[in-house]
Amino acid sequence: MPTFMFLAIMWIAPPILMPISREFFFNILIIISLTSFFIPVLMLSTLRVASVIPDFYLDDRKIRIIPFLFIGIIYGVSTYMFYKQFPYTKVIYLSYFSTTLLITIITLITMYWKISVHSASIAGTFGILYAIQIKNPDFDFLYLLSGLSIIFGIVGTSRLLLNTHTTRQIIWGAVIGFVICFPIVWFFI
Repeated sequence: MPTFMFLAIMWIAPPILMPISREFFFNILIIISLTSFFIPVLMLSTLRVASVIPDFYLDDRKIRIIPFLFIGIIYGVSTYMFYKQFPYTKVIYLSYFSTTLLITIITLITMYWKISVHSASIAGTFGILYAIQIKNPDFDFLYLLSGLSIIFGIVGTSRLLLNTHTTRQIIWGAVIGFVICFPIVWFFI
């Protein structure tokens, strides 16, 4: 989702990323893709090969805790890295910080109850982009936010049809994702 968010901001509202020059956007996109997708996938694959997790589905909530902890650490280090490298581009490190906090809270919840990470991720992304939209009304995120709402419906429905989550787990994932990410970005941007 961070890669998707950065692409959306690059496309719809590049001035928000200033003082980073447009020429450097692709480099940032690679760093975000590495820290938010490729490194976590490599880490999950390593955990799978080491038999720490039985599969990539992570259906059992107890099995989810170790991967979530590792992913939270990766996001925490990334947050710090972006804060140190781009202190004037708040949107990047605030997005990472809110996502790190979201992962941490979901990990804590997972110790007691299974919650939909898919829902939390989509709703968190929605919250971040909606906060950016409110603070920067000159840029139009309407179609993107509408698309995320549709994706949330499709993903939520698929989780129900696959019997991987209950309606409560999906709704609570969405609520927590939005409630964590939206206010952080809205208040500090």
